[in-house]
Amino acid sequence: MLKHLVCISVLVLALMVAAAPAAKPSPYIAIDPVGNHALDEVFFINGTSDLTNTSQPLLLSIEPANVNPGGAGSAFQASVTQYPGPNGLNTWSCNATSTLWSTYGVGPRQIATPGAYPGEYRVTVNSNDPDQFAVATQTFSLVPALSATATTVTPAPTATAPSIPATAQAMPTTKPSPLPEILVAIGIISGLVLRKRMA
Repeated sequence: MLKHLVCISVLVLALMVAAAPAAKPSPYIAIDPVGNHALDEVFFINGTSDLTNTSQPLLLSIEPANVNPGGAGSAFQASVTQYPGPNGLNTWSCNATSTLWSTYGVGPRQIATPGAYPGEYRVTVNSNDPDQFAVATQTFSLVPALSATATTVTPAPTATAPSIPATAQAMPTTKPSPLPEILVAIGIISGLVLRKRMA
């Protein structure tokens, strides 16, 4: 009887474990490597997600990597559509060309002007669905416009080393005095002589 009770208990426990829902992995968003871009360059920020609710757009925001307490800086924000893919892997892409950004000045009445400044920026992509929250960040740099650098680049002047007279090139050498070495030798010999006398 006890044997049957143990078998029934084990069977019930196995059924309970089998019926329990499997642990669901937490949702994620991934950003493909952004790399550095020039101010006048058209570029896209791309990535993937495994969010099941693809009807909710993702929120992409770009801001300076180092916070400016005065509030000045360049920024960009966009809603990004997710495109369902095979095996639950969604893709997304956003045009992040710097001419679409806004730059804010310092002060309480910040006026936005179009465009961006060169610098290091942080891109953040997050989901809007509270049931499937996920976030990803990455840093990248905006460098000066290629067209601006192409017109302002000038060859570096060739510098010539100043001529040094031959007499100034030869540094006088000082020969160390043998006095300290002689004193050490005398000290050792004296120690040996005293040791012999005491023995």
